[in-house]
Amino acid sequence: MDLDSVKDKARRIEAPAGDDGTMSQPAQGLLAELKAADDRQRKMLRRATTLFSIATAAFVLVLVVMFLDPSAGGAARNQSMLQKGGLALIYLLVTGVYVIGLRRLARIDYAAPVRGFLKQAELRYRFMSPSDWTLSLLGLVVVGVISSIGSVPYLSRVFGYRDNPGPMYLYFIIFFILVAGMGLYFTWKNWKRDRAPLWRQIREAMKELGD
Repeated sequence: MDLDSVKDKARRIEAPAGDDGTMSQPAQGLLAELKAADDRQRKMLRRATTLFSIATAAFVLVLVVMFLDPSAGGAARNQSMLQKGGLALIYLLVTGVYVIGLRRLARIDYAAPVRGFLKQAELRYRFMSPSDWTLSLLGLVVVGVISSIGSVPYLSRVFGYRDNPGPMYLYFIIFFILVAGMGLYFTWKNWKRDRAPLWRQIREAMKELGD
């Protein structure tokens, strides 16, 4: 989309006569595109929240059954419960992130003053907001710790580090960082394809309004 088209869309965000700049007509142009994109994001988050909630409940149910089964016991049972408990916690954390995303979308006021609305939209559509970075880093730390608890002891036995698992922890950390880096890269690729065009339009509209 060329610059003239972006400017035209920015101009079609109309406001009534007055100083508050409140949008007075149904969404047009850029606003309509933002609402459509927000609706798609909302539907995706709802589906993901449902799926991860079901997965969390399933692992919790398995843990309850294992805990109440008197015939099962020993170190293998405890290890299995630890792994399933870790997965349940990871799924629960992911569900929480999706719920936070839904609440953010629910707080969007499409009738807000134009400048304030666009500033919030720019933050929402940029690649990673400060809160996104914080949640991502905290989530990666939690996932890494939980994953290492379940996998490193097993890998240490498999690769002959039973008596000295330190190197295996180092290998795990390196591998985990590489996987996290790949995930960040593909997340950026998806953002560049799906959300970056709208983010650029928002930036151009803000320039037209003098921000």
